[in-house]
Amino acid sequence: MGIPLITSIWRGLAEVDDSLKKVWNLARPIYLTGEPEYIYKNMFKQISFYSPAELRPEELKKNNLNQKDLKNIKHILKVYNRSNTMNLITLSALVKVNFSYDIDIKEKERSSLNYKLPDLLGKNEIKKETWKIIKRVNLYGTSNGLNSHVATLWRHLAPWPNFLLLIDKNLKPLNENGLINQSLNITVDYINNNGIILIKSKKLNNDINKLAINIISNYVKSKHQVVRMVTLGNIIEKWIEKI
Repeated sequence: MGIPLITSIWRGLAEVDDSLKKVWNLARPIYLTGEPEYIYKNMFKQISFYSPAELRPEELKKNNLNQKDLKNIKHILKVYNRSNTMNLITLSALVKVNFSYDIDIKEKERSSLNYKLPDLLGKNEIKKETWKIIKRVNLYGTSNGLNSHVATLWRHLAPWPNFLLLIDKNLKPLNENGLINQSLNITVDYINNNGIILIKSKKLNNDINKLAINIISNYVKSKHQVVRMVTLGNIIEKWIEKI
């Protein structure tokens, strides 16, 4: 996938018998065509989300965030956005053909991100006050409130609690006005209308564990899982890209 980390969906599948191997064997040929990356790169040229208020350099300075901090934050966002969006594109396509397809995709150029990311902190390694901020940020775009699973991206941004505070402050008005939910719908509509279309195989039937199929189906079909992180991650990346 051209990324320097393994995202949660693949770690989760590793816990369900041999599902990781079976699903990856189906997904890998699709990634190798370059089509998921091609759709990802064009997706955000064709759609735009509602944006928070402009973030000014003086606000970063006031929150003790320097250019080195910002560079690291941008790298993390780029990696997660690439990974989450390509996962959404590829796994949505597999779900639609019940994980059984004949590949007929013209190959496109592929690239990779080789950033060295800071270590991902576990909950026990994160200060209590920072964890409270993470939980607040994690509320946006969820359906279960404070009980929602904490997205890995927010934990990876834990070394910069002041940046998380800025996210909280600036996403809150979008959430209250219903604009985050509208943005989630934009993502869903785009993938449904412009995603990869696979040819369902008449010869092959998948023998993937039903639990794994349910995990993946919920992951791509629910607005509150990977769709949420694709949307919020790209909103934030766009918000800070010119600073």
